[in-house]
Amino acid sequence: MLLISPDGRDGSATIHQDADVYRLRLKAGETVTHELKSGRGAWLQVADGAVTFNGTELTTGDGASTEQAGTLTVTATQPVEALLFDLK
Repeated sequence: MLLISPDGRDGSATIHQDADVYRLRLKAGETVTHELKSGRGAWLQVADGAVTFNGTELTTGDGASTEQAGTLTVTATQPVEALLFDLK
C-alpha cells in the first residue's frame, strides 16, 4: 500500500521529495515484489516480524538497502509490518 509519494497518487500523502513509501503488512509465507528503476535506491525497514529481502534475513528493527535496479522480493517468514522506501 502506497503511503507517501511526491504526487499524492492512490490517495497517498504528499511529500516534496522524489520518494515513494510503501507499507507492507504480510502474513507468514506471503511475498511481494517491487520494481526498482535504474538510478534509484530502496530501503526496507522492518517494524515488526521477519522477512527475507532478496535473500537476506531481517527481523524487527533491521533495515537493508540496495541501489541495484530490478525486481526486489520481500517474503514474510513471520507476520510482518515494514516500510519500503523507493528513493532518488
